[in-house]
Amino acid sequence: MNRDKKIPLMIASTYLFIGAGWIYCSDKWVSMIAPTPALITWMGTVKGWCYVAVTALMLYGLMWVHFRKLYAARDELERQKQELEAMLQEQRKAVARIVEEKSKSEAIIAGIGDGITIQDTDFKIIYQNQICKDILGDHVGEYCYSGYREMEEICDGCPMRLSFMDGNIHKAERSIVADDAPRHLEITVSPMRDAEGKIVSGLSLVRDITERKYWEEEIRTTQEFLANLMDLAPMPIYAVQSNGCYQLVNRAWEKYTGISRDVAIGTPIDQLFPEETTRLFNQTSRRVIDEAAPLTIEENLDLPGGRHYFHTLLFPLRDITGTVAAVGGISIDITERKCFEEQLAYQATHDFLTGLPNRNQLHDHLEQALAYEYHHKGSLAVLLLDLDNFKVINDTFGHPSGDLLLKDVAEKLKHELRQYDTVSRLGGDEFVILISDTDRNLDIGRIAARILDIFNTPIEIKEQEVFVTASIGISIYPADGENADILLKNADAAMFHAKKKGKNNYQFFTEAINTDVHERLAMETRLRRALEREEFFLHYQPRVEMSSGRIIGMEALLRWQPEAGRIVPPAEFIPLLEDTGLIVPVEEWVMRTACTQNKIWQEAGLPALRVATNISTRHFSQENLPDKVAQILYETALEPQYLEIELTESIIMKDIAESIRKLDCLKEMGVTLSIDDFGTGYSSLSYLKRFPIDVLKIDRSFIDGIPGDSNDATISTTIIAMAHNLRMTVVAEGVETEDQLLFLTQNRCDEFQGFYFSKPLSVEDFTSLIQKEEKAPLRSGKISSMR
Repeated sequence: MNRDKKIPLMIASTYLFIGAGWIYCSDKWVSMIAPTPALITWMGTVKGWCYVAVTALMLYGLMWVHFRKLYAARDELERQKQELEAMLQEQRKAVARIVEEKSKSEAIIAGIGDGITIQDTDFKIIYQNQICKDILGDHVGEYCYSGYREMEEICDGCPMRLSFMDGNIHKAERSIVADDAPRHLEITVSPMRDAEGKIVSGLSLVRDITERKYWEEEIRTTQEFLANLMDLAPMPIYAVQSNGCYQLVNRAWEKYTGISRDVAIGTPIDQLFPEETTRLFNQTSRRVIDEAAPLTIEENLDLPGGRHYFHTLLFPLRDITGTVAAVGGISIDITERKCFEEQLAYQATHDFLTGLPNRNQLHDHLEQALAYEYHHKGSLAVLLLDLDNFKVINDTFGHPSGDLLLKDVAEKLKHELRQYDTVSRLGGDEFVILISDTDRNLDIGRIAARILDIFNTPIEIKEQEVFVTASIGISIYPADGENADILLKNADAAMFHAKKKGKNNYQFFTEAINTDVHERLAMETRLRRALEREEFFLHYQPRVEMSSGRIIGMEALLRWQPEAGRIVPPAEFIPLLEDTGLIVPVEEWVMRTACTQNKIWQEAGLPALRVATNISTRHFSQENLPDKVAQILYETALEPQYLEIELTESIIMKDIAESIRKLDCLKEMGVTLSIDDFGTGYSSLSYLKRFPIDVLKIDRSFIDGIPGDSNDATISTTIIAMAHNLRMTVVAEGVETEDQLLFLTQNRCDEFQGFYFSKPLSVEDFTSLIQKEEKAPLRSGKISSMR
């Protein structure tokens, strides 16, 4: 029982004991003293008052003693209360200060923007701020290795462990996977100590450096790329500091200058290059620094590899403060371009093949010469020279051989003329000669004759001697024109007249020639419209088999009759078609029309014959020729075996490989291939046997002389024998007499065509001929009686 309960119990026990004793003793005493009941009652009353008084005094004494202690305790409690209130006030102030400091700390932590975590010495996480939770997740109450998903590499070299061990600040970088995404963290750990300086926990500052790492990698990759690019770049790249010393150079700079990078870097430019180069660079770099803007210059340097021209871009390089601290340079070697520009300047006025003045410079020289002659009342001759049959040379021997021929002619012309005369190449195989200081046509005629004489000497092409002639047209200033264009035009007209005169001659311009030129131009204009106006038509010449006397084919021949005009002979307009390039669409029209007509005859029940059409050089050179032929056959529905394509030797010998490719394509279609006018061109038997040729047609020039001319007879029999040995069919063209036919029959020629059997016929006449031949077929025994 505690003391607080004993005191009331003692008081109650004492009161009970004293009260019981008093009552017992007082009653005894009263009964002994008081004899009467009244006295006993009175004494009982006195005894009661005495008891109350005594007990009251006793209670007072007891209460006074205890209440004095209570008052003392009250006073002590009041004093302690005041002391406690004072202490509580101080604690409140301390708490307020703590709250204020906490707010400041939280504001600082929030301002840091990094994750913060606190771990005790057992590596238990006792605090994480929100940023740390966002980065790593909420792991308060867990051990750090659980927070890091028990990744052993995290604990290897753990900065928290090291801080607990040596009490110092430690840093580390870690790569983790959070929210299924890789993250890079920078962790800074500092130990936290108690009042006694003992380490009780550790504070980790966790910074997400993923973006920084990304940009560091980007910067590293970019720097590596730029470094490789600079070293691999073929142009010199360099940087020169404001003090004139090289800061960096690339390999191309080393290659061009012959100066190693180790020597160049840190060396002033004036110690590496001549004074003039240094002075120019200092001037331009000073402008770049002063204006803080790029500058483009062209410079030339004498380098170990020779003189080089550079197109250089100079640009400012700034330091961290934005001040221009160096000048960078990128130089592009334009030496080749400079040489090319010089070459272009030369080519703009000279022919690239012969080195002679070209058309542009010719006009300049001619204008200057005309101005001079105008002021001095003199005359001037313009000679336009064109090689005869140059196209045949090109087609037969190829363009490289033709170029060699042109260069040879140019050299001979320069050697033949006076030093102050001008010879230029107008283009193709045309040359123009300007001759001044002459007043008589006789002088010009002698000069022209002397020029033609240089062609009497043969020119060797591919170990073969070739004779080339020329035609010259002459116009005189001022009689034939007073400006350059008219003089050249008239000389050109005179040259065409010389070709009409049989070539290998010269002709002066006359008004009659001018009339011929206008007629030729008019014909060219009409030809260009002939297809649109459907002025072309075809005649068909039969081809007869020697052994049976039957018509087995026909050749489609082009004819032209302008509106309300006469039929123009092929010799007059076909060369013009070839010159203008119209031959290609016209020959396509011929092939399409012939195939269409052949199909019509077949559908009408007439015998299936093969129709032959000619292909010119220009047409055969078309890349898509096989496709065009296939398209025409498809459109006309004619079977390929009923089409024969005739080519000349010069056409297929122009480009052997390309010719074989095209002929093979045509052969694969099923088209028959023949060589027309065989023997008049240039061909090699070694190549001829490689071509998929089916038919050889002996040129009519060899047929004309047989059987009387032994040379023509020998050539004809040789061609027949050769063709048979090559498994080719032989056709004789231009058979006009019975003797020719008998000779060819005796020498086993396979087929023939010519006026002896039939001239070229219109569609109607050819149809009648076939129908008649079907009713009364020609026998081989009667071949001699055919008219």
